[in-house]
Order: sequence, then structure tokens, then C-alpha cells
Amino acid sequence: MSTILILDPINALIQHLTNGKTANYSTVKTIAVYAGQLSDALKRNNIVKMRDLVPAVYVLLINSEPVSFDPEHIIDLLVVTESRSFDQLDKHTDAITICGQIVNYFELNRGWTYNGVPYLIDESVLKVDTLTVDDRYSVFAIHLRITEKL
Repeated sequence: MSTILILDPINALIQHLTNGKTANYSTVKTIAVYAGQLSDALKRNNIVKMRDLVPAVYVLLINSEPVSFDPEHIIDLLVVTESRSFDQLDKHTDAITICGQIVNYFELNRGWTYNGVPYLIDESVLKVDTLTVDDRYSVFAIHLRITEKL
């Protein structure tokens, strides 16, 4: 299996997110592939320090069937926000707002093309979950299923 086949949907989604950033969720400062930025912090149940600027959206591949008849990719977007507020609702507000803006963008822009391959977001799987909230950071996951329409 070629690495390119697996990286293409990730790069396609990063491009799609970047294209929508200015008009839809301009407060996001980082859009990148997830490379363990949160793993140590989440293991300790405390996010101590982020290397990237937040708010951030990380693309995490969960499962991929790149060579099937209908190629399909399960991807999570990890939305990370920072708040120094003592109010629990305030801590969630930025993350919930960004998640809502991204979901709205996907509802209006379900399909796009990357390197000549059309991609489509399956709205039936589009879902948002809270992963963790500590005294400074909130991490939410947007669950996606993306198909390639060859």
C-alpha cells in the first residue's frame, strides 16, 4: 500500500479546512496533521504546554480503506482551545464555537476536489465530542467519514 494513498485524504482535508478558515473560523491559528502534540499531556490528564499556537485544529487519521471500491477514510479533527477563565462554561465556549463553525462549513461545503480526486463528507457521521477540559485547555473531537468518489 502506498503512503501517498493514505496521505492524500489527510492533505485534502487540511486544504479544505485552510480554504474555509478565513471566512468561517478565522480565530484558528494552527491547522496541521496530528503528530502527538497532546499524547503526553492527555496521559497525565493535564495539558501542560502546547508547542503550536492555539486555537488549533489537528487532523488525525483513525481508519482508512484507500484501495477499496469506494475508498473511505475515518478522520477526527482535534480542536484545541485555551482559556484562563475560572468559569467552566467560558472554557468550553471557544471550542464549541469553533466546532460549530467547522461543522457549518462542512454542511455547506460537503464536497471538494484535491489533486483531481473528488472527496465527500458523510453528514450522517459528523459528530462532536468533548475529549478533555483542564484548568487551561479544552480538546474536542469532530468525527468525520470522508469518501472518494472515483
